Order: sequence, then C-alpha cells, then structure tokens
Amino acid sequence: LPTGRFEYGNYVVPIYSGRNEYRLPDYHRLDLSVTYKPGVNKKNRFRSEINFSAYNVYNRKNAFTIFFQADEENPNKMNANKLSLFGIVPAITYSFWF
Repeated sequence: LPTGRFEYGNYVVPIYSGRNEYRLPDYHRLDLSVTYKPGVNKKNRFRSEINFSAYNVYNRKNAFTIFFQADEENPNKMNANKLSLFGIVPAITYSFWF
C-alpha cells in the first residue's frame, strides 16, 4: 500500500512502504462436505455417489485485493476499498462409475 504521495508537476507520485511491510487482513474460511454412497455393501457392476458441499460456510468477507478510488467530495483524498470474491457457495456433485 502507498503510505503517502506527492505531486511533481502534473503527476501524482505514490510513496510506498518498504518491501513486504503491509499485509492483507487475515483470511479464514470453513468448508464442509458430506458424501452419500448408496449400496456400498452390494456387489453391483455400477457405483455412484452424491456429494453435498459448502465453501466458506460462515460467509466471511475475506479480502481478495485492495484497490484505490479518488474521493468524490475531495479529489485530493484516496480511499482504499477491500474487494471480496465469494460468500457461501453450495455445491452438489453426482459421480457414476461403470
């Protein structure tokens, strides 16, 4: 992240902190999955299973990236905005072997 900026002629030049001095906020999520296998004990030629899963179960807004926008009221001020990609993502998968 830039820690400051200065103007040189008509250019705005950002001033950056030292290398790797800034980190994004902590990233954490919980993924759950359940698999149902019908007829496991039977001797069938065909096998199948159904998987129910959920990604990021508690819907945490993890920061994917941070971007900057100029403030609409004060053009000399920049705002840092956090972008998060996904909330909770459910999924169902059916697998079939023959």
